Amino acid sequence: MDGYIEAKSAVQKNGEIILLGGDEGLVNVTGTLDASGKESGQTGGTVQILGEWVALLDNAFIDVSGDLGGGTALIGGDYQGNGTVPNAKKTYFHTDSFITANALSSGDGGKVILWSDDATYFYGNISATGGLQRGDGGFVEVSGKDYLGFFGGVDVAATNGKGGTVLLDPASITILSGVDASSTGFTAGSDISELFANDSATATVLNPDASGSFDGISAGSTIILQATDFITVSNAFVLATATGNSNVSLAMQAGGSININANLTIDGTGTLHLEADSVHSSSGAADGTGTLTFATGTTTTTGGGAATFIAADFTIDGSITTGSGSIAMAESTSGTTLALGTASGFILSDAELDNITTTGTLTIGQATTAGTDGAGTSAATLTSGAITLDELTLGSKNVTLVSSSTIDDDDDTGTSITTTGTLTLTSGAAIGSSGGSQGLDIDVGALAITGTSSGNVTVTEASGLVLGATTVGGTFSGTATTGDITDSGTLTITGAAIFKTRVDGSNIVLDSSSNAFSAAVTMIADAGDEAFGNITFVDSAGVDLDTSASADGDLFINAGTDGAVGGNLSITATTGNIT
Repeated sequence: MDGYIEAKSAVQKNGEIILLGGDEGLVNVTGTLDASGKESGQTGGTVQILGEWVALLDNAFIDVSGDLGGGTALIGGDYQGNGTVPNAKKTYFHTDSFITANALSSGDGGKVILWSDDATYFYGNISATGGLQRGDGGFVEVSGKDYLGFFGGVDVAATNGKGGTVLLDPASITILSGVDASSTGFTAGSDISELFANDSATATVLNPDASGSFDGISAGSTIILQATDFITVSNAFVLATATGNSNVSLAMQAGGSININANLTIDGTGTLHLEADSVHSSSGAADGTGTLTFATGTTTTTGGGAATFIAADFTIDGSITTGSGSIAMAESTSGTTLALGTASGFILSDAELDNITTTGTLTIGQATTAGTDGAGTSAATLTSGAITLDELTLGSKNVTLVSSSTIDDDDDTGTSITTTGTLTLTSGAAIGSSGGSQGLDIDVGALAITGTSSGNVTVTEASGLVLGATTVGGTFSGTATTGDITDSGTLTITGAAIFKTRVDGSNIVLDSSSNAFSAAVTMIADAGDEAFGNITFVDSAGVDLDTSASADGDLFINAGTDGAVGGNLSITATTGNIT
């Protein structure tokens, strides 16, 4: 096809152009296919170029742009080789060829798919930008099921919206400098026999340098690297340099392992998502064999963007720094036991977690996958089963542990977790359920508990116990070994609650105005016999001091015994009576 075919959109119907070469045919395009809809109110149409061999050569131009949204161009197949259209064996895209699926005035950029079941060679340019007034960038997939040579440019920018997505998803990927300048087995020209020769490379290697594979991907975009097997970063990969633009996000999804063997840097607002043993991989999906490895001597950095790490196992020997960006970590299969610190069968050791630096929140036990397309479609939230931990020292990190089951000390013999930051525990069952005398032993700056729909909570704080927003569906027992018990957020406790301090003169101050206690409350300010501390108690409903059960539960207060100095007592019912 070396001429001009036009099937522009009308007001009520979008244009469609299909070139079909059959199971053994070659479709060679050097002309123009125009299925655009550029008049006011129109959207782009559809172009399909399908056959055993598909080639866009010389000055081939495909236009599916539209005033209110880009259209669809399928070259060699549909998304990830699925759908109803036939797939090419090999697809070639010449350096002088161009596809545009832009939204013009408003709306989102369109969808462009470049696919083959064997090898795809991309040298040209694709544009699927958002509308000038509003709209997000489009979606571009460039891939071969077995091999991809990615040497062209992709623009999915948005002037007044979110950048779009670029998906590369061959069998395996290696990030290695300098190699993509070679076109071994391939001549960029019109020699068809050479163009589709069976001497292509067997593994996809992408160049992270500014003039390499990623040069031309627009600012604010998301690059998705998917592989059914492994992904390895062998040379330093700085996205702002590689793409020539800032604020680019990166997601890697592998059916096997992801190996970060060189520095990986995301700048600005860009986010990082690394997903080994991916549940969305078409082979080896979440079979428990994919490890996420950060090699010794490497640095992985974001400019404050969030990071997500998912794998069957983790090896963190290099450093990870996200600034204020939060980090979420989870195993690739939900419901599995997650062991931390020196706990038996640990997945993440104390030393490995020490290599992570963030002033945001480090969440361990729950993370969300990047979806089948790396952009959120069919995303799944993974949550660990039981979490066991022991001798976990996390400096000043703000840490959240999420479990669909229990959270407990591995052996109930000593301090289980220590941080001067805030520790948040979210579980579907008991916290501190080992049966030991003190439950979960902690030493933290502040504690928050959520999600225990029916589980009981038992915690002992090595110093003063500060309770943030806390919701407990079962009973609660909190002990401060050497300091006060205070609240910095609302306490909502369904079962019986016990608050106890263990040194003379320690206070219990639970004065958040929205506190809600539904059962008996016991408060002991010092279990000693010399100087009892002060007790301040606020319940949002009424407070009943009767010895029998009531709708609001009983309040048991020990503010002094024979021979001891009694402390002060303050009781407030925010909306009810004190009886």
